[in-house]
Amino acid sequence: MYVRTKRAEVDAQRFEQFFKVMELFGSNSSIASKMAAAFELRKYPQYKEVIIRLCEKARVEGDAAEMLRDELRLTAESMRKA
Repeated sequence: MYVRTKRAEVDAQRFEQFFKVMELFGSNSSIASKMAAAFELRKYPQYKEVIIRLCEKARVEGDAAEMLRDELRLTAESMRKA
């Protein structure tokens, strides 16, 4: 029982961390922060379906948009292998 409870706590914490990373894409954060968030998403293969959709459908604009598009592409590729 203890192990199940502890596992549920860890899963909930992991989801909270994942959700915080995802929030960076909707905020007014910098391209560099969004690139770091895209890279960080690779640590969450259990959410690969939504991560791949985000990476493929995200509309990226701005001065460093190409760099972010590249990072999103690499993240999607990584998730497909996971």
